[in-house]
Amino acid sequence: RRLAPVLAGLSGLLIAGGAVGLPTNLPRPPHGLQTMTFPQNISGWDLATPSAAWSVDQQHSLEFMQLTYRRQDRDMHVEIVETLSPTAKLPESRLAPDDSNIWREKQTRYEEVCAAKRCIAFRHSTWQREKSQELRHIYYAYSIGRFTTESRFALRAIHGWNRLSGRSDSQRLLKLVFEGAAPDSAELSSAFLMLQSAVES
Repeated sequence: RRLAPVLAGLSGLLIAGGAVGLPTNLPRPPHGLQTMTFPQNISGWDLATPSAAWSVDQQHSLEFMQLTYRRQDRDMHVEIVETLSPTAKLPESRLAPDDSNIWREKQTRYEEVCAAKRCIAFRHSTWQREKSQELRHIYYAYSIGRFTTESRFALRAIHGWNRLSGRSDSQRLLKLVFEGAAPDSAELSSAFLMLQSAVES
């Protein structure tokens, strides 16, 4: 009986939050042929795919954008994944190499880069090709609105709060892939922040 008022209050909050969240269950339209301007050069890396377009995965209510930047004989691969529906989930399978059967994960660690008074926390996973010393570095971060994190748990928490608040921002995964040597922190921060700004705008 002593807990009845508390339970009643929580029930009312859940009902009200559910009612507010109903309109946010509607999927947003895909970007389609919408023009997005990405930086032509990032710390000496030149955009090699200026006509890249969004691809839609209707089954999982997702859309993808893949870009390639080139510097001399090296490539920096960029992948952006966004949800179309508030109930859609960002796929964890996109965090491993496409041919992951011949790669093994050596380590994953938390890192943070800062530039222009803004910092981004991300995960850095290092993969090694079987029977060789070839390395692949994958950096990724999640975002929703202006909030960016390396934690799927934090992303889900903010996403749930936004839905209760009546907001329907898409969840986003931004991933950078480098073959061989890892990039230095300056070019990594430039890449993350410039690409993030391009998508947000």
